[in-house]
Amino acid sequence: MRIAITLASPLLLLAGAAAQDPFRGNGLGQAFLGHTMLRIGSTVSLSFGSPAAPGGFAILGVSDSLSPTQHPITGMTGLDLQSPALQLLFFALDGSGNASYSAPIANVPALAGLPPLFGLVAVFEPTVVSLTRSTRLAWENADSYSPGGALQLARAGHTATYLGAGPTSNESRVLVVGGGGGSLLVPQATHSTELYSTLLRYSLPGPTMLFERALHQAVRLPDGRVIVCGGVDSAGVVTTTVERFDPATGAFTPIASMLHPRAGHCATLLGNGKVLVTGGLANYVNPLQNLAAVLNTAQNTGEVFDPATGAWTPVPGTMASPRSGHVHTLLGNGRVLVSGGIQGGVTIPQGYDLPLYTPTCNVYDPVANAWSTTGTMQLGRAFHGASVLANGDVLVTGGSVLNAAFALVGATDSCERWNGATWSVVGRLQTPATNHVQFTGPNGDAVVVGGLTGIFPVLGGTATAGHHDGVLFTAGRNVGENPGLPAAVASLQGAMTATRIFDGSWLLLGGTDGAVPLASALVFLP
Repeated sequence: MRIAITLASPLLLLAGAAAQDPFRGNGLGQAFLGHTMLRIGSTVSLSFGSPAAPGGFAILGVSDSLSPTQHPITGMTGLDLQSPALQLLFFALDGSGNASYSAPIANVPALAGLPPLFGLVAVFEPTVVSLTRSTRLAWENADSYSPGGALQLARAGHTATYLGAGPTSNESRVLVVGGGGGSLLVPQATHSTELYSTLLRYSLPGPTMLFERALHQAVRLPDGRVIVCGGVDSAGVVTTTVERFDPATGAFTPIASMLHPRAGHCATLLGNGKVLVTGGLANYVNPLQNLAAVLNTAQNTGEVFDPATGAWTPVPGTMASPRSGHVHTLLGNGRVLVSGGIQGGVTIPQGYDLPLYTPTCNVYDPVANAWSTTGTMQLGRAFHGASVLANGDVLVTGGSVLNAAFALVGATDSCERWNGATWSVVGRLQTPATNHVQFTGPNGDAVVVGGLTGIFPVLGGTATAGHHDGVLFTAGRNVGENPGLPAAVASLQGAMTATRIFDGSWLLLGGTDGAVPLASALVFLP
């Protein structure tokens, strides 16, 4: 049950120790808060409570302002408790310490122009009152994009890693690492990082890395720390170095290096808490003059990082092809499908260099720590999209391909579907795209967003986005557009990072329009 109350005496109930950051709870107890956005034309759903308070009660506070409020008992609380718009709702928790609340949202697209609401939950545990982090309740249209502020630096060749771990985590920032200016072929490496607040939709400079990097990988470990591995520096030197970011200290520290230098590689957190790294280039010096030589340093090896020991160990054997610009897809059974990539380069009689793409695929089994081969795609490709469909199949879309007959490299609209053994051709994208975003949507289809289109080196951004059900592609709203925001216009961009946030939205950061890197930040609600 719930009761709406005003701001008179209930503030005295919000007891607990003051947090260093008032927006990240008070650090006491086990209170949690999960929710969706204020989804226009649908509902907002919240789930909260504490496993330490079965049969207890909680207060949900919702305000129109984040201004921290000083209280003699709680100290600084990350919500404006003195706003006339404040609502405090009482909830009885069930026998497991859980409660939920949902409310319909009118189907009025213009609601997207309203300022967000903010909320937090206080749970009364046996010995403490536990406060959750403050959270943003944004008004969002489905299949639409909202402004997310901007990065401090225009970036391509970067990574963006969500530091939180769902509703039980009081961390809601995104760590943005490396990359910068330059071009897709010759990216600029930097030492710089940023910490993007999903609460404030604002980015601040982060700590400086120990090494400058572009074309690296970053993975959040189960303990909340993030490893940043490999990449290329501003001189084109590919590194083996690895450093670890600790959100608790806000600092990077060096850890054991990889066994091989890698740039343009892939990295995936496995179900056992280890990290699989595969492929990548071993050298990236002067790719404008030595492209084939650079691409011929693509590697067919893999290695695994174990956070428990801090050590890297090789995966026995090799993949079916050397790979760079390939894609990892984590399967429902815990295995990893490794698809496509650039396997090398060649100098043609016309006097210029071309990449060679592989259609081969491998599956990595973390239990056996071994490779197996699987069906070969019908088209060799790299920088493609890949995601798991509702039935467990994998859909691959677009990417960069070689037209050998015309000695041209460009984006493709081709799509293929893997059933666990073989590949079949399915419906094409509306627009050829490479370096685009793809992820599994709420309905189990593939959501495809933006990318680059055209013939290399004249690639431009595309705003095309939509859904692919594994059979056909259906166009959706263009990247950047929102029916409730008249000023929102289509954004031509690719090579951006896509980071899933706990409320079901995706944060799209940086990338390029094909000519210059971007500092843009968009929030997308599928």
